[in-house]
Amino acid sequence: MKWKVLRALGALTVALIFLLTLATHWPLAGLAGVLQRPEVKLAGVSGTLTDGAVSDIAFTANGWPLSLGPLQWQLTWPLGIFVQLGNAPTAWKIKGDWHGDNSQWMITGGDMAALDLSRLPFAIEARWEGALNLTLADGQCAASEGALTAAHIDLLSPTPISLGHGRLHLDCSAAEPHLLLEIDDGEALSVTVSLALAASGSGQVQGIIAPSHPLEEWRQLLQPGTRGAHIDAHFRW
Repeated sequence: MKWKVLRALGALTVALIFLLTLATHWPLAGLAGVLQRPEVKLAGVSGTLTDGAVSDIAFTANGWPLSLGPLQWQLTWPLGIFVQLGNAPTAWKIKGDWHGDNSQWMITGGDMAALDLSRLPFAIEARWEGALNLTLADGQCAASEGALTAAHIDLLSPTPISLGHGRLHLDCSAAEPHLLLEIDDGEALSVTVSLALAASGSGQVQGIIAPSHPLEEWRQLLQPGTRGAHIDAHFRW
């Protein structure tokens, strides 16, 4: 009886290894139909689950059509992943490593061109540099170091608007982590955009937009009749 149980366990182990190997090495293009969703469209799918690429991912965020790509990823040993978004040499890079319930992540800045905003009323042009290091414990943000910076941020509209330089970092000190974007263009413009990284999707914009700054026209479109240089607005996303 014991011999039969061991034999059955051995056969089951071989079968599981075979299925796992088949799943991880099966051409990703053959699984594209399974991965597709009504709200997500994939194009240029190639490689495998462990080492694959997608040339374009189109989706809708709160009613706004967006797309990003190209996207490449590779699982590393042991328990790691490397992701590249955009075209080299200005691609975004994400490297993650798991250690039990904790994980370490490093996000290296890239070009905003990796995110296609052409179907929106506006688009942002910037080249982000530097690295952001995150530590997650039990799926929660435990620590954050570093920042991504951009020497020039331009808001593309019928008339391009320079927003100055920017700094992007993550604040994990509170119970709810916040992604902070600081934009500074001298005395005429200095704002901080705070995004709460939670299911609620709330945010806040605080700072100064001088009446002389071109961005004031956009502010009046969004908040007609607003007076004063100081801004303190809440929104949901």
